[in-house]
This record gives sequence, C-alpha cells and structure tokens, in this order.
Amino acid sequence: MIPDPSFHISSFVYQDGMPSPFMLDGRNPAYVIGPSSEEEFQEAVLWAQSAGCALVPFGGGTQIAQGNPLRAETWSALSTSGWTGVVEYSPEDLVITVRAGTPLEDIQRVLQEHGQMLPFDPPSAAKATIGGVTATNSQGLWRPTYGLPRDRLLGLRFVTGDGRRAKAGGKVV
Repeated sequence: MIPDPSFHISSFVYQDGMPSPFMLDGRNPAYVIGPSSEEEFQEAVLWAQSAGCALVPFGGGTQIAQGNPLRAETWSALSTSGWTGVVEYSPEDLVITVRAGTPLEDIQRVLQEHGQMLPFDPPSAAKATIGGVTATNSQGLWRPTYGLPRDRLLGLRFVTGDGRRAKAGGKVV
C-alpha cells in the first residue's frame, strides 16, 4: 500500500472493474490527486516518486486511451479539474493565458466575446481541456488550415517527471 498523499481528492472505494471517471485499462487509481496550484502539482510528482506510484494525468479524459498500456501495479490519477480558468487575456494582442484543466469550451466562450476563437477542433471537443489538447497535439479537420495546437502555443510552465518546475517559451507579442 502506498502512503496517503495529504492533498488528494479522494481514495476510491470502487473495486477494479467497476466504472469510475478515472478508470484506465479496467483499473481504478489508488488515489485521485487534484492539485490547485503549481506548488501542489510539484508536490504530487515528488510524492509519487517517493511512494513508487505512477501518475496518470487526467483532464477531460478524451485522449486517455492514447499511448502505452498501464504497466504500473499501483497508480494514481493526477486530475487537472482543480486547476482551471483564464489567468490573463489581452484581446488586442491576441494572447490568452489559461490553466491546464480549463475546458476548451470555456476558453472559446471568453474569446467569442471579443470576436476571436482558438482554431482547435479535437475529437470530443465538448469535454477536452487545453492541457490535454496541448499534450496530445490533438486536432481534427481544421489541421490543414490552422495547423496543430502546438503551433499556437507561445509558452508554458510545467512540472517535469522528476518534480522540477520548468518553463518553455514565453509571452512575446
């Protein structure tokens, strides 16, 4: 048994095979961890590392079946549902800063108020989060016209697999 993280949302009472929103490969996580700050994301990764527990990031869950099968015996879900919202928006510069768990639909609503849009049309767009779309570079039929989501990214801050906070790019207009 892995130690209980002090910042988890819930311990699952589901048995493996019973449906839960975080089920992966027919198995439920030991914990669902829901950080609400950059520091808590870092703490979650460091906790998982020290506990020997795999972390699987969950946004809207639209692309969770992508990638390799889950190999870890014990794993926890790292939910971005508590890390949402627009941090900064400059319509005149066409720049918006959002948190990873922000639903794509919420971002589109904010942009539409100013006659703007984010040219992303991933599968399951109604449930997709900006973090998931960016991580999977998911795009639909608009790809030939607008390119991929990463083509629109100016910069990001993230926590590496070993628990370091890092950034790439920046806000330059």
